[in-house]
Amino acid sequence: MATVGADTRARILAAALDLFERDGFRGTTIKNITDRCDITPPALYVYFPSKDELLSAVVRESYESLITQLTEAEASAGDDDPAAVFEALVRALVLFSTRHRKSARIADRDWRFLRPPFREKVADMRRDVRARLEQAIVRGVDAGALDLPTDLARGPATVATALLDMSTGVAAWYRDDQGGMSADELADLYCRMAARIVTGASTPAAKALG
Repeated sequence: MATVGADTRARILAAALDLFERDGFRGTTIKNITDRCDITPPALYVYFPSKDELLSAVVRESYESLITQLTEAEASAGDDDPAAVFEALVRALVLFSTRHRKSARIADRDWRFLRPPFREKVADMRRDVRARLEQAIVRGVDAGALDLPTDLARGPATVATALLDMSTGVAAWYRDDQGGMSADELADLYCRMAARIVTGASTPAAKALG
């Protein structure tokens, strides 16, 4: 019975993911989702009492997965090379946005439609993601591994926000079935561009660009 319930929940989430990504949260109705799953609205409400809670689940699970991957990226880069940590975070952001494009796009675009208390929980996770990138920049500058241009030296938070938007924004346009760059190639390119912003050409990724 538990397996049946988990399967139904997964089908609801998959349908919501497709429809929210295609039509937006406001453009998707409960009936759209239940028709896609071939279930009734009361059956959906067993798992998600409202459309808000369904969006919250999609967005929250997306950010939880992203934060897990960022934590793994930080650990793999180690503590002794701040520039490597910075590049690992940018790479993880781009790869998540390409490999989990639908959920990443919904999380970044539609989270604002969430109501309390769901909105506050997601806002905290968004701040966590941004803080990781900002802290990597600050640690790198303090260690002499990164060197912000003079006009950006007082704004690591602004730089982190810009790089975060750049890295996660690929979810809005990237398609792995249309030729061009692979996800790994795109991540390499974004790492090189990000390194140029915060170091000039001091990291391996930035040196490769020039």
